[in-house]
Amino acid sequence: MSLAERTSSGEFARTVIKVLEPYKGDRDPEIASRLGRPATSLTRPLALLVDIGLVRRELPFGEHPRRSKRTRYTIADPFLRYWYRFVDPNRSRLAAGQLDVQTEAAWLAHLSEIWEEVVRTGISHVPIDGARWQPAHAWWGRAAAGPDAELDVVATHREDPTRMLVGEAKLSLVPR
Repeated sequence: MSLAERTSSGEFARTVIKVLEPYKGDRDPEIASRLGRPATSLTRPLALLVDIGLVRRELPFGEHPRRSKRTRYTIADPFLRYWYRFVDPNRSRLAAGQLDVQTEAAWLAHLSEIWEEVVRTGISHVPIDGARWQPAHAWWGRAAAGPDAELDVVATHREDPTRMLVGEAKLSLVPR
């Protein structure tokens, strides 16, 4: 990619990253709709953001990376995610001294998303019921009968691929 292409893609990439939040895990058509552009115009900027590690491309557990239409994108760094979710859209309010730019519910939702990622990351490092597991992923899609569903943790056993670990990661701020 030439410098001119990288610069123009970079400018558009900044715009793309701004519209990724406060939405959890956007798909190409959703991002394109908010930008008022065709989804095909997102290929280069999203690839650039993924390549430099600012955005994470996620697939549901078990999906093939090249064939899946259920890819979603999120800002990879929790601090940048916080910035684009709470600070950037409220900069003028913050400058005016209005510091109540996040609700408790929005803050807890933000923390819960990060907690789910921490749990998924830890699954492959800790034995559970004496078993070792492959790296965990989330799964989302249509349930057999009903609305869309999401599972926070899905992993296969390291030695026996017929065994699966499936779970939900729930953040509780109340001491037990």
